[in-house]
Amino acid sequence: MFKNIVFIAYLLISSFVLAQNTAMTSAETKAFVTKISSETKEIKTLQSDFVQTKKMDF
Repeated sequence: MFKNIVFIAYLLISSFVLAQNTAMTSAETKAFVTKISSETKEIKTLQSDFVQTKKMDF
């Protein structure tokens, strides 16, 4: 039973690790850049919930 659980866990983890190793083709890259460019042109405002602090020394 324990071996089955370990084996299933190994399969799940390895599938996540190995699934990200393929590079994009040039056509996929161009389509991705085009999609991102068109979507960013639609952004009018940008909000965030962080506080930026700056330290200045003289």
